[in-house]
Amino acid sequence: MTSTKNDAIANETLLRELWTTLLGVSPDIEPDFMRAGGSSLLLMEIQLGLQKRSGVWIDLESLDLPIRFEAVLALVQSKSEATVSANRADPNRPASETPKVTVVDRDWPGSPSNADRDARHDSKKAWLVGDAIEKPSTLPEQVRRTALREPAAPAVRDGEEILTYGELVASADALAANLRSLEGGSERVVMIRCHPGIDYCIAVLGTISAGCFAAPINPALPESRVRMMFDLADPVAVVGGDGNDGCPRVSVERKATPDAGVPAIDLPTSLDDPCYALFTSGSTGTPKGVRMHQLPVANLARFEATRNGPEPAARTAQIAPVGFDVAFQEMFGTWAAGGELIVVPAGTRRDPARLVEFLDQQQVTRMYCVPLLLRVIARASNMLERPLQDLQEVITAGEALRVDQDVRDFGAACRSLRLMNQLGLAEAIQATHVDLGENPEHWEDLPVLGGPIPGVEIRIVDGKKLVLDRGVEGEIEIGGFATGLGYIGSEDSDRFITDAGTRWYRTGDQGLLTEAGRLEFRGRRDHQVKIRGFRVEIGDVEHAITSLPDIEEAVVIAVEKPSGDRQLMAMVTTTGEIDEIDEIGILEELQSVLPAWMLPQRMRVVPTLPSNGNGKLDRSAVRKMFEGQPAAV
Repeated sequence: MTSTKNDAIANETLLRELWTTLLGVSPDIEPDFMRAGGSSLLLMEIQLGLQKRSGVWIDLESLDLPIRFEAVLALVQSKSEATVSANRADPNRPASETPKVTVVDRDWPGSPSNADRDARHDSKKAWLVGDAIEKPSTLPEQVRRTALREPAAPAVRDGEEILTYGELVASADALAANLRSLEGGSERVVMIRCHPGIDYCIAVLGTISAGCFAAPINPALPESRVRMMFDLADPVAVVGGDGNDGCPRVSVERKATPDAGVPAIDLPTSLDDPCYALFTSGSTGTPKGVRMHQLPVANLARFEATRNGPEPAARTAQIAPVGFDVAFQEMFGTWAAGGELIVVPAGTRRDPARLVEFLDQQQVTRMYCVPLLLRVIARASNMLERPLQDLQEVITAGEALRVDQDVRDFGAACRSLRLMNQLGLAEAIQATHVDLGENPEHWEDLPVLGGPIPGVEIRIVDGKKLVLDRGVEGEIEIGGFATGLGYIGSEDSDRFITDAGTRWYRTGDQGLLTEAGRLEFRGRRDHQVKIRGFRVEIGDVEHAITSLPDIEEAVVIAVEKPSGDRQLMAMVTTTGEIDEIDEIGILEELQSVLPAWMLPQRMRVVPTLPSNGNGKLDRSAVRKMFEGQPAAV
């Protein structure tokens, strides 16, 4: 046998070995077909297999056919373990004995640089990569899959009203058809002015199914702020509301499940198509509109539906405020698993005793909430001596989780409650997850954030965007499947960057990755704070105050109470006489332009704002003047 022939046989054996390792079966195809690169489906499966083992995506599809074989072969031959021998490719070998192939990254077109890959794989660097995973089904497809399986199962329960999965899909399809009929209806914003409940759920799913951005409007927002959102988003239509906003109005109609069963999707969407447009506080006094496509939310929904394996589907409380990204997690994470969404009445949300009673009576098993709400529920449950025996999971996000004795006592009184902590923002929906377990005594006072969920990457960088070493504090960046599209317009667009072949969102949150791989939150270094889970730009509040008559300057700070909750405090100067300015009156005027969570809890009028030696505003002096003083409500 000549050397060339021996090489050809060895190459063929190695390629078959790779195929067997990645696909779990011996390739039953002709060698010439394999050398040509195989079909697109098989190439995709090879790429996914390589990514799972090496953490790097090799775009074989973009390579010319003649070099696909050489590219794959080079990857196999560059493995750091012993050379794969020919007899390991035996197709009769049990799958459990199939050897693993360790692949070393090479520079192929479109792949990250060596330095970037080294940072990913270096255990000393603050870079975590979630498990490699295939992209999920779209959000409408995930819901429809449940409807096809159990069309009569309850999807949403609002008091005595129940919407089944078949009715949810049929009603959303009808709304989507109406939205698609509007001129310029695709990839546009649809404002949703519905209170939490059945119509709200139909409106969200129908809007996404139409290929539009769902933009729910919180009913608690002042109308002047809502008008800013309309001007920014330029919506194609409005669902719900009173019809005074000058946009075409599309109504929600509840449809019965067709006699023929749930139909196939008429006009399917893709993971790149719109999901939501949510409005957050903006530093210039105008809200920012976050544009999110389906992939991040669909990936999170799949994670929420599958992380517990084949456990019974959850009865999830719909308690997140309208216009909050967690509301989408509640809905689609529940529907993807075939669970039931339990609508919490608006009045009940504001009364801790009634809320505990409602959660108990409705046998809610899963709840997503900000840490402040968890502490409120825990305190009320303990005082009422009414443990929530059916509650199995509480997932917190939105601000730093602090576990106090009330939370521990609450967890101990429940039958088997697991506490979980996540990190996410409207721009990069929940990207990390940690399960703290069922034993409250093991819950840390300040729990870690956990690692990235599958398909997501987390890294800690410095001001020059260099990945830091573990143990060094820096800015948390989120990449991979979690990162959104950007903002409506161009404000703060530099927060979305593409680096190392991955799209990243610069969160502004400070943190570090410990030597043991634990992601810890260390606060923020800008003028953005979280109030009751809502993100508030200090500049937004200051702009609203200085827009009032007779107000010259304003400075706002966030003061942290012993409980860990934050309150806003404001100090202002006036163009008139101080004695003529009513501090309470200023707060009352602000109620017409700011939502409740952005209102300062205390206002002081002073002759001049404190400054430092350079003549600049001294925020630390303002803080000292407020700290320790009771808030005026």
